[in-house]
Amino acid sequence: METFVGYISDHRLFSDLITFSMGLRYNRTILHSDFIDTTLYKFPFTEIDINTGALTGSAGCIITPSKSLRFNLILSSGFRSPNVDDYGKVFDKDEFVVVPNADLKPEYIYNGELGMRKSFLSDAVEVTASVYYTYMTDAIVRRQFQLNGNDSLVYDGETLRIQANTNAGEAVIYGGYCGLAEIGRAHV
Repeated sequence: METFVGYISDHRLFSDLITFSMGLRYNRTILHSDFIDTTLYKFPFTEIDINTGALTGSAGCIITPSKSLRFNLILSSGFRSPNVDDYGKVFDKDEFVVVPNADLKPEYIYNGELGMRKSFLSDAVEVTASVYYTYMTDAIVRRQFQLNGNDSLVYDGETLRIQANTNAGEAVIYGGYCGLAEIGRAHV
């Protein structure tokens, strides 16, 4: 396994009201696995190669109209390449046997978040709220699988249904958060 990463970021204060930050990251992952002893499990492949990379980034803006009020906006993207545990191990889990999948691809994520923070009562109480939306493509999920046309496999003397990590078409995660906190005051 080889991993190469490069990252650059910048942070700018445009005024007392607006702060902007951004970053770019490039990931490259190279994996090679040989399945040398296939006497116990006959896979339709003898090796798995993954050579993939992605440019991801983030940008954020904080707007502070007053000492007691702050808004933030964050946009970001992400990338996760399958690792050896994701694509190449054989193990039992929850009455299933999980097998390697040579066709597993990286997953990508795109995220947006909008939030605010407001202080009240001379900064003794703080209200925070945020909403987020995440869109994921090729999400890595464990699903029913067939190996050499079979949906079951004898593993440790038991016949178990087969699963493998596979790529789902897409997934959406969204939600929000709201909080109320007593900040308190320092006594001197």
